[in-house]
Amino acid sequence: MSEKSNIPNLNRALPKITIPQNASRSGVIYIFSILAFIAVFCGLSFIKISISIKSLGLIRPASKIHSIRSMVNGQIKESFFLENSNVEKGQTLYTLENELNSEKEKNLQIKIDELQDYLRDLTLLVSDEILSYKFYTALYKQSFLQYQQKLHWGLTHYQKAKNDFERNKKLHNQKVITDVDLENFQFELEKANDDLKTLKQTQLNQWQSEKRNIEKEIQENKSQVGLLLKEKHYLQIVAPVTGTLQNMQGLSKGSIVLSNQELGQISPDTSLIIEAMIPSNDIGFIHIDMPVRFQIDAYNYNYWGFAAGKVLLISRDIKIIENKPVFEVRCSLDKDFLQLKNGQKVLLRKGMTLRSHFIVTERTLWQLLFDKVDDWINPNL
Repeated sequence: MSEKSNIPNLNRALPKITIPQNASRSGVIYIFSILAFIAVFCGLSFIKISISIKSLGLIRPASKIHSIRSMVNGQIKESFFLENSNVEKGQTLYTLENELNSEKEKNLQIKIDELQDYLRDLTLLVSDEILSYKFYTALYKQSFLQYQQKLHWGLTHYQKAKNDFERNKKLHNQKVITDVDLENFQFELEKANDDLKTLKQTQLNQWQSEKRNIEKEIQENKSQVGLLLKEKHYLQIVAPVTGTLQNMQGLSKGSIVLSNQELGQISPDTSLIIEAMIPSNDIGFIHIDMPVRFQIDAYNYNYWGFAAGKVLLISRDIKIIENKPVFEVRCSLDKDFLQLKNGQKVLLRKGMTLRSHFIVTERTLWQLLFDKVDDWINPNL
C-alpha cells in the first residue's frame, strides 16, 4: 500500500462548521447595544434636569383689592355701574340720601339764624348804642324795656335823694337841723347812687353772660352742621382706585345702606403678580430672586409653554389652609402673556389659577440615580 494512502483524509476527519446567516447582524446589534449603554452611562454625568418645588398659585393684582364701603347710613338714590365695569379713580359709584339728616341740618340752620339775631341784639345792648338801636328780636326788646323801667325808677329815686340832701343841707347850714339828720339824708343819697350803679352793672353782666352763652351755642350748632355736611359729602360714594368692579351686592335705587357696609370691591388695574402657597417643609428652599416657572391651568403648556418670573416676597408668618401650615410667596411675572410659535398671544388675567415650579437646583441623571439608590439602601434616613 502506498504511503499516500496511509494519510488520513483531513476533510473527513474534521467536523464541518456552519456559520449562521444572521450571526453578522447580531454582532452589529450587540456592538451597538454596548456602545449605547456606554453612551447612556456617560450621559448620566452630563445630562442635567431642573429640580423644582411645585405648588398651586393664583394670578392677582400687585395691589390689594379695595373694598367699597359706605361711611354713613342712607338710602340708594342713584347707582351708576354694574358688576365687571371698569371705573376710574374718583368716579361716582353711588349717591345716597338721608332725609333725617337733611331735616336735622335744616332745623339747625334755623336755630343758628335765630341765635345770630339774639347775638346782634346783645352785642349792641352791651355797647353804648342802646338808645339808637332797632331790635331784631322781641325777647331782647322786652328785656331792654324792663331795664329801662328799672333804670327810670332808680334814676327817680336817686334824684329824689339828691334833692332831699341838697335842701336839708341848706337847712343844716342855717342850723335848722342837726348833723345827724344831714348824715341820714347823705346816706340815702349815696345808697340811691349805689343802687343805680348796681342796677346798671347787674344788667350789663347778665347781657354779657347771655352773649357768651349764645356765642357758645352758635359754635356748637355750627359744629353739628359741619358734621352733617361732612356726612353729606360721604353720601357720594366714589371709586378709591382705578380698576374693575367685582362682588357687587346688587343694590339698586331705594336700597338701605348702613354705615361701614361693604357694597362691593374694586380689583385695581396694576401690574400682575403670582401668589403661591408653599408647604412649611419646603419653604427652606425658597429665597428671594429664585427663578420660577408658571404652568397656567387655562392653557395647555405643551403648546403655550410656561410663564416665567422671580420670587419677590416670602411671608414671615404661616397661614393655615385646609389644616396645613403654608407660607405665602409672591412672585413677579416677566410677561403678562403667553405666545405660540406662530405669534398668537393670550393675555394672563387676574384670577387665573396655575402651578408654580420653583427651580431649586439642577441635578445630573447620575446624581438622581445615586439619590434613589441611597433611598433604597437607607430608607429610614
